[in-house]
Amino acid sequence: MLRKLELPKQLSEIFGQYAQGVIDGKYGSYPEVEKSKYDPLAMVSPYMLDRLIQRAGDVTNCLELTFFEIRNVRECMGAENYDALVKWISAQHGSESRQSGSFWYPPKAHMGWHTNNDHEGIRTYLSFSETGDSFFRYVLDGNVITDQDPKGVCCRSFRVSKVKPLWHCVYSDTNRISLGFNNAIV
Repeated sequence: MLRKLELPKQLSEIFGQYAQGVIDGKYGSYPEVEKSKYDPLAMVSPYMLDRLIQRAGDVTNCLELTFFEIRNVRECMGAENYDALVKWISAQHGSESRQSGSFWYPPKAHMGWHTNNDHEGIRTYLSFSETGDSFFRYVLDGNVITDQDPKGVCCRSFRVSKVKPLWHCVYSDTNRISLGFNNAIV
């Protein structure tokens, strides 16, 4: 089940400033994203999910994606700010948080359907959407739910397990930064 967490204002501002800095090139530049040979919205469609399940049964890591991995997050955000963020996320789940991903999705980028269930735990994703034209899509009780990103910062948390995989994907029609963490299940 997906939960939205209310990030404290100071941490929200820190993450928002960091994300805007990535977009503005403050921490280095990124090459043009390679265009997918597939329509990105089709890759995150319920039809594509059905095809994946029929063919593969499970996809722990997405097969089709168009985004950049962001490096040196702690250094760019500032060690004190990054550590405060990790401490807050750890406190939400009662166990140590470990960073599991940091991504920049430029416009028309996506991460295809996957479960991450090869790394069980509680996932927490902070996202920053420049305009709100992006979403996190997941399956709950057989229904595909599209959770639109707000403009600015959002924080989502969900459980990842082999017993009950949570299929999910991301699409962005704007600049979107996400920072993911995994907590062991206690």
